Amino acid sequence: MNDEIPDGEYMFRIQKDSIAKFNVMLNRSDLKAFLPVDISICIDAKPDFRLQKNQNIEIFDFYALKKEPELTGDVITDARATFDPQDNRPVVSMAMNSEGADN
Repeated sequence: MNDEIPDGEYMFRIQKDSIAKFNVMLNRSDLKAFLPVDISICIDAKPDFRLQKNQNIEIFDFYALKKEPELTGDVITDARATFDPQDNRPVVSMAMNSEGADN
């Protein structure tokens, strides 16, 4: 059996009522041993807007993020608050210098 996780992007989701149990599991030392030391697990601050609006359920995305960011705010040359034309939700539009654009 191959124990390696294939390269690619993965999406993880969790229901609101499971977040507390999930956090307890993440803090167990035997499970922490499986996570790379340079990774943090982060959960969205707000649930998926569409699911909450259309189905009245609160589902949150969560991510495995590198503790040290590859990019910092130093590469941002312009940022503006605007609204998504599809659902009128607020978004931030950013422009980056050449270093940021290369990453």
